[in-house]
Amino acid sequence: MDFLYRLFPYKSLFQADGNTLTAWWVLLIISIFLGFVIYLIYITKHLSNNLKKITESFSEESILSNKLFASVWNDYSHSFIEIEEGKRTDEYSYEYFNESNILSKSTNLKLINSIPNILVGLGILGTFIGLTYGISNFQTESTEQIKESIETLLAGMGTAFITSLYGMLLSLIFTVVEKIQVNSLHNSLHRFCYRLDRSYRITKEEERILELRRQETVLSDYFIFTDEHNNKVKPANLFRDLYEESRKQSEALQSFSTDLANLIEAGFEKILNDPDQGVTHELRCLKSEIENLGNKLQDPTTEMTQNIVKNLEASMSKMMEEFSSAVSGSTKSDLEHLSSMLSQAGSSLTDLPGKLQEMTENLGENFRGLQDVVEKITTQTLSQSENVTDRMRGQVDEMSEIIKERMGELQVGQEVLMGRQSENLHISDRLLSSFNNSIEKMNGLSAEVTNSISKFSKVQVELNSVSGQLRHISDNVVTSTNTFKNAQNEFSQHSNDFIRKNSETIQEIQKSLTKAKEVSADYADKFSVIENGLQNIFEQIEEGINNYRDTVGGSLETFLSKYSEALTNTASSLEGASTKQEEILEELTEQLSKLQMNRVKV
Repeated sequence: MDFLYRLFPYKSLFQADGNTLTAWWVLLIISIFLGFVIYLIYITKHLSNNLKKITESFSEESILSNKLFASVWNDYSHSFIEIEEGKRTDEYSYEYFNESNILSKSTNLKLINSIPNILVGLGILGTFIGLTYGISNFQTESTEQIKESIETLLAGMGTAFITSLYGMLLSLIFTVVEKIQVNSLHNSLHRFCYRLDRSYRITKEEERILELRRQETVLSDYFIFTDEHNNKVKPANLFRDLYEESRKQSEALQSFSTDLANLIEAGFEKILNDPDQGVTHELRCLKSEIENLGNKLQDPTTEMTQNIVKNLEASMSKMMEEFSSAVSGSTKSDLEHLSSMLSQAGSSLTDLPGKLQEMTENLGENFRGLQDVVEKITTQTLSQSENVTDRMRGQVDEMSEIIKERMGELQVGQEVLMGRQSENLHISDRLLSSFNNSIEKMNGLSAEVTNSISKFSKVQVELNSVSGQLRHISDNVVTSTNTFKNAQNEFSQHSNDFIRKNSETIQEIQKSLTKAKEVSADYADKFSVIENGLQNIFEQIEEGINNYRDTVGGSLETFLSKYSEALTNTASSLEGASTKQEEILEELTEQLSKLQMNRVKV
């Protein structure tokens, strides 16, 4: 019970004593801890209940009606795309609906995260306040004031280390409570995000469908056009119409070449019969037929035929001009030459359907090649889509492995951190135990000093009685009285030296504590620095106590030795005194010997 009362001196809350500051400071730390724990539990329970309601009645309207999640939903909905299946997104909902975003909307998340540091800081602040309180009222004017000052200093040290103990303990408890509550909120968010991803996260099948639609759009833009009636014409229909038109033109040219050969043959017969009028008339008829042929062949696919016809028309015009300008006696030879040229033209026209057929076959081969290219493009697109899907799957697997590795590293880091915290707690326990041992030693020393003082008081009483008895023989011990006065003067001088050295010791302790306070200013950032600072404080306190003990022991020993010498001198001067005086002196010597033996034992 005494140990529990030392941990929390609740009685000091209602009565003023050395532990009052400790009790109120511990009560302040506990109040802050309870307030923030209740606030954290309320916030997480409130958010978990809202998430449960939204998950049960899952709809976009129920999410927007909740003020805590409406703003996060707006950010999440900006990533949606409209497809035939509805609204879809390629992002995970947990990127928006996570603990940081949700808690930051409803509370001060940075303040919640800093509560453990605040509790530890309050404990450390109580440490320095207790130390400052302990040394601020240290009095060295008398023995009683020194005892009271030591008690005040020890009470302040109790405040110092008990508040640090409460700060660290409540910080650890708050961290555990925070992790439990945040984990509960995380589970609720996980269920809610699972519903969101099932409803709005785009699937692999939908991604493939979108990719195929995009490829179809690209192919239609390249190969499908719209006619004057806003009808979409496919490449196959266009190639079929071109093929039919080319076949019809080939048949028309073939029949035309046959008719032209017949007309030329009939014309030659007429020319041979009537060379003057028949040639010019027939050539004009031939020219008109060639012009009609050129008018019929206006399709872009018969550009070669049109050029041939134009060349033939030009040749015929030139022949007519030459025939009209020069009809001489060599008409027959010229007509034969003309006949050979017309035969060549007829053979060229006869070969024209074959060339057109060859052109048609080339177009067919081109169409088949184009169809093969389209099929290859489609196959490559599908293979690329599969490759992209495989790569994405591999990247997702790699990301999963990386996340697992990072989580493992994070877990290892947490274990290392917990190990270091455990080591720090063990070090703190060792420091507290060593400090308790020091306090116990100081208590024992104080008890011994108290016993010595009580014995010294008894000796002083006996000396007073001796002095009373010596007054009756003052006439015979004038010399002894003077010697005793000198001894008293020396005792006063040594007492003053003792008080002065004691004051210097206290000042050294104050300087040591001030230096420790300066060294410990960076404790919040570097725990190792404050640990070294506390070690220096304890070493300096122990050194000051040792100095105090050595100074007191040396002073008392010097005083007692000189006092013994003075009494010895007095005894030698009183050898001729009465027997009663000798007995008194022997008793005094015996008491002094006992006091010296007790002091040596101390």
